[in-house]
Amino acid sequence: MEAPSPFEQHLDTNYIPTSEKLNGLKALVEERQVIIDAIDADIADLERRKAELKRKRAAHAQYVRRHSDLATPVLGLPGGILLAILVELLTLAKPWPTHHPSIIASQVCRRWRDLTLSTPLL
Repeated sequence: MEAPSPFEQHLDTNYIPTSEKLNGLKALVEERQVIIDAIDADIADLERRKAELKRKRAAHAQYVRRHSDLATPVLGLPGGILLAILVELLTLAKPWPTHHPSIIASQVCRRWRDLTLSTPLL
């Protein structure tokens, strides 16, 4: 716990300190300002460290996401099964909320694009 201020009773009043008291008041303020400046420096260091950690986290998250995408089971489906799913999607998705389902499917990966473009039914 901090020591109470010798000016506690005068805070938030119209008190006018004497020259002697004013020097003491200035010294107290300067002491606290040094502490505030040190805390501000610590906060700035923490913010820099936080930004660095966020950058590192984003890089690792992107690595995990991109590598996890490779393990997606649907990518291993045989073309015939995938084609059957896409054709079924056409019948279920009407009316289409945005783009035609075959356009969306053609943007998933090169394999899906080749499949959708080579299938006139889609």
